[in-house]
Amino acid sequence: MSVTEFFSRRAPASPVAWVRFCTGVAAFIQGFVSWRLLHDYFRAETVTARDLTFIPELTPALVLPYIALWLLASVTFAFGICGYGSGIILTAIVWYKLLLDQGLFSNHEYLLALWTMLLTLAIAGRDHSDRAVFANERATVPYWPVWLIKVQVSMMYMLTAIAKLLSPKFISGEVLVRELYLPWSLKTSGLMQPLALAVILGEVALALFLWHPVLRQGAVLLGAIFHTAIVFLIPKYRVELLVFSIASLAPYVLFLDLRPQSKVVIWDDRCGFCRRWISFLAKLDFLGVHRFIARREPETLKDFGNRSENSASAIQCADGTRRVFGFDALIEIMGALPLAFFVAPALKLPGIHWTGKRLYQYLAQRQIPMRGGSVLA
Repeated sequence: MSVTEFFSRRAPASPVAWVRFCTGVAAFIQGFVSWRLLHDYFRAETVTARDLTFIPELTPALVLPYIALWLLASVTFAFGICGYGSGIILTAIVWYKLLLDQGLFSNHEYLLALWTMLLTLAIAGRDHSDRAVFANERATVPYWPVWLIKVQVSMMYMLTAIAKLLSPKFISGEVLVRELYLPWSLKTSGLMQPLALAVILGEVALALFLWHPVLRQGAVLLGAIFHTAIVFLIPKYRVELLVFSIASLAPYVLFLDLRPQSKVVIWDDRCGFCRRWISFLAKLDFLGVHRFIARREPETLKDFGNRSENSASAIQCADGTRRVFGFDALIEIMGALPLAFFVAPALKLPGIHWTGKRLYQYLAQRQIPMRGGSVLA
């Protein structure tokens, strides 16, 4: 691919809008953390570390308006209200705090600053004038800011792993003993040292596997477990780690194939079990990735067929290259939903998958009839 082709390439807008929403939520939470930090910053006993003296100083009287503007910009950015303008304002606000004083610097805040900057660049180049917050429209954005976010995610994990590998205190497990909220009986070198090495290997795996189409689902599950664990096991920085986890996990959706209307879901409209599941999944599909078609609709018979050997599967999912049925179809659908794709890989684990298939078959075979038309009609 040439440089010209790379910069002219487009990406679906709806996954980017989802990352923008999550980034706005994370920035909103971080606004309250920054309020607390700035309160401590102006205490008489605080030693400042201003390296960039040309950055205008923030005064105590301006802290409240500054944080209010931060929170307002976070909300408007999240919901795509004046998305380009609010993105510029939020980017400037976060960068200002990062550059104001070294004592105010936060790694997760730096990540937010990068995300807001790159997402604002993506918003500026969209090909629709509407906000496309959770777009069912086929709006697109420039691919290169999306690619830079994905690269930054990999760099974040890889460089963090390298830093931990070069830290004797982390390798020895000393850092985990000090920071993790675990019973002291578990805080032994025999457990903490292997756990430290596992953390490093896990971060290397996340940096690489998110790009691989086969290993990606395992990486998504690993990332969800890792970020959930640090939020609950390190209570001293729980809010900061929550912000970091939201900012880190949200861009995972950019690694997935979430083109609008790219997957077709065929479901049995005679089955009450299917109707309830489809109703629930359709509500979660606010990015418009799936097209839900009842089995008895003429379009289904014409374009997809209605083979009798698949009738017991009740729900099918096709993406143009393959078609899966039953419980596997549910996993496939959940794997393309922003609020569920972290769970989908866990459903493929041997014991869970075996149990899920049998439970699905039992419920689907009951074929509870329901009155009325299509749930999506």
